[in-house]
Amino acid sequence: MPTKELLPTTNNVSDEKRDVLILQVPVCFPGMTKQHQLTVLGWYFKEGDIIEPPVDLNNLPPLLNVDAPYDGGSEITVPVPQFLRIPHRVVSILKPVKASMQLGNPLITLEPLASQVPPHECGG
Repeated sequence: MPTKELLPTTNNVSDEKRDVLILQVPVCFPGMTKQHQLTVLGWYFKEGDIIEPPVDLNNLPPLLNVDAPYDGGSEITVPVPQFLRIPHRVVSILKPVKASMQLGNPLITLEPLASQVPPHECGG
């Protein structure tokens, strides 16, 4: 199955305190529609964890596993999105283990971390 089909979609949200990124349930199998129910089997991260941007776009690290009504029932791994370019902190997991969800439902809230640039040394 092509990895690109599994990548979560996003909804950028800005509130008065901070910018956050809400990942939404992606298409997890061919022909998936909003009528299909998925069940969260397990997360690879918990609230407060830092998700690093993927290093190898051909081998994306896992984000969560879901049970999908595909081919009689299948466990599918949803990877960390390849579009993450900086580390993000997990603010909240919106669909806990055993929760049902559908295409486009909010899945997880991430907060981008300020990139840390090493101090510039001036010669003098």
